[in-house]
Amino acid sequence: MLVLSRQASVLLLDEPFIGLDPMVRDTIVKGLVSFIDFGEQTVIITTHEITEIEPILDEALVIEEGSIKAHCHVESLREEQGISVLQWLKNNFVKEGQL
Repeated sequence: MLVLSRQASVLLLDEPFIGLDPMVRDTIVKGLVSFIDFGEQTVIITTHEITEIEPILDEALVIEEGSIKAHCHVESLREEQGISVLQWLKNNFVKEGQL
């Protein structure tokens, strides 16, 4: 799929890691990073496998019913708050019963 979409400015990947064992997921994430031109392309990934892709994230969004409910810069979370994206989600949404 990535070879066919090399010229696409936006790639949307919906749950690309579901059902894959951890070793395969790691290979796919590394492959994804190697094929993307981050200066020219945007990759949008919808996933429940947050910890698997967090190392390659710049930003994280929570979208509910078509509206952006929350947004964060991943590096800021790590540096300023010392937390992961998963912890940010838990802190902000589990209390509300939304995750």
